[in-house]
Amino acid sequence: MYKNHRSIVLLTLLLTFLCFFNVLGGEFVLDDQYTIVQHQLIKSFSTLPKLFTSSYWGEHYPDGLYRPLTSLTYAFNYFLNGLNPWGYHLVNLLLHSANSFMIYWLVNHYSQASKLALFTAVIFTVHPIHTEAVSNISGRAELLTANFALLSWVTYSLSKENSRYYWLSLFFYFCSLTAKESGITLIGVLVLSDLCNGWETWRLQIKKLLRSYSGYLFLAGSYLLIRLIVLNNLGVPETWLYWRNIDFTTRFYTMSLAFIKYLQLLVWPINLAGDYDFSQIPKTSSPNIWVILSLITIISIFSFGCWLLRKERFSAFAILFFFVTMSLVSNIIPTGVLMAERLLYFPSISICLLIGAGLYLLYNQDKLKYLSISLCSIIVIASVITCYWRNIDWLNTRNYIEALVRVAPNNTKGIGAKALIYAGEGNFSAAEQELKRAIEIAPNQATPKGMLGNVYYLQGRYDEALPLFNRAIEIYPKEDPAQSYIYLNLARIYSKRKDYPQAIKSFRRAIELSLPNALLNQELAVILSESGDLVGAKAELEKAIELKPNFAEAQYNLAIILNTLNKPQEAFEYFRLAARSEPNNITARNWFGKALLGQGQFQEAASEFISAINLAAT
Repeated sequence: MYKNHRSIVLLTLLLTFLCFFNVLGGEFVLDDQYTIVQHQLIKSFSTLPKLFTSSYWGEHYPDGLYRPLTSLTYAFNYFLNGLNPWGYHLVNLLLHSANSFMIYWLVNHYSQASKLALFTAVIFTVHPIHTEAVSNISGRAELLTANFALLSWVTYSLSKENSRYYWLSLFFYFCSLTAKESGITLIGVLVLSDLCNGWETWRLQIKKLLRSYSGYLFLAGSYLLIRLIVLNNLGVPETWLYWRNIDFTTRFYTMSLAFIKYLQLLVWPINLAGDYDFSQIPKTSSPNIWVILSLITIISIFSFGCWLLRKERFSAFAILFFFVTMSLVSNIIPTGVLMAERLLYFPSISICLLIGAGLYLLYNQDKLKYLSISLCSIIVIASVITCYWRNIDWLNTRNYIEALVRVAPNNTKGIGAKALIYAGEGNFSAAEQELKRAIEIAPNQATPKGMLGNVYYLQGRYDEALPLFNRAIEIYPKEDPAQSYIYLNLARIYSKRKDYPQAIKSFRRAIELSLPNALLNQELAVILSESGDLVGAKAELEKAIELKPNFAEAQYNLAIILNTLNKPQEAFEYFRLAARSEPNNITARNWFGKALLGQGQFQEAASEFISAINLAAT
């Protein structure tokens, strides 16, 4: 038996690497910049405990996500190989392979049919819908929550014979919750598996089963309490809601169309997209023919699954599993996305079970055994090829954006990202055209207007930028941090025009909406100084130094202001501190040299000037 398990492990590893080997050369893409590259808490042992008291994207970040265990695995990667994406991708591949093996184990355990388990695990391993979760490093949250949910499920099934496994199952369940919020749905999966595995005795054992479920319910409640304490919110913050200001009826009708799209992607995973918006899933506020057909299809599938509970419980489990695991992302309770392929990672077990069952049924027919193997082989080959080409889209941000606008040409996020590439290349004309098209597609969206204003700002076309910035601010929710860059650019425009009151007002608003950032306080101090408010400038520079203790530019600027305020001794100390904070900063060394000269320390001053000259020469 264990020898057979080793063979399955090797098979899942082989298939995983066949599907995803080409992503090992990929870069950090999209959210990876926030969850890994810019995430300071994962880069030091001393800050790791803060992962459990901070949001997913970092300290003070208002993302409404609590996933400390996922961040801890990024820290593990960082300590092993720094910011080399290769290691992060490798861990994702290993997690996916492990998940495939556990699916094999569970199906074999419940069905006592190793071939059925094998077919199911193979289909799961190669399914192209998994590319976003596996190929995108930040998809690890999906992989990890599924990994611990499956471990919890495995140990729960073993606890029927040995109660010690129950406590291990609870531990794994809590790990699943701290990897990603969707792990909470495992409670429903366990109830469903007990229902389907022991339909005849389920009611007789209900009291015992309820005692078992109570442990998971307690942990789920504890997790929600911790989340509330850490984030001050149980759900997604209003500023991050995709469905902001959209009523329940519209959400319900629109999500019926999204669910059909989910089902289509599970059955026929083509034209995969890294983002979905209302250009792909139309926002619908009335029950048109497509909504009615979608609702009929969804209700029929669900009803059929319930009906099968008395007839064919394996198929019933497979169908109902999809609805249980999709419940949290169904947008009955609004979330931050319309739909996303990564959200299908764990629910896709449903279609894999059904395809596996179909292949197994053929395999058990003597005359159709080879047909079953042939069909499975065709699925594997087609899936490997599809995964290979889809992985290319995840190798870097440019590939991702080009793929998105190719399959979803009216997706405004994709259009905006394409415009950013053009602007970064200095092709402002092309960027302008793209953003004007985005505004035409979605006239009530703030982001394209703000981005077009930014393109004008970069070209010095301030009169054209100002109305776009102001209109974007009107559309954005009042506390949406996304508008911070707009206030920042407004402040810079007003500053260039010497309208210091408006510049200072806009800059303070940008700081309010942004994460703590010493550079912003430093820049505001410069504007305050230009306006003549030296005391205000001094206060902002002190805040900047508090946020970034070795910030040489803020230190020598503070010293200059202290000199102006007739505090020469304090100024001298900050000049000295600046030169020591950044020894390779030429300006800091020059200023300290001048300060030493003023103190009559000629030899020391000469040494600083020589150091500055040497630095300039290198």
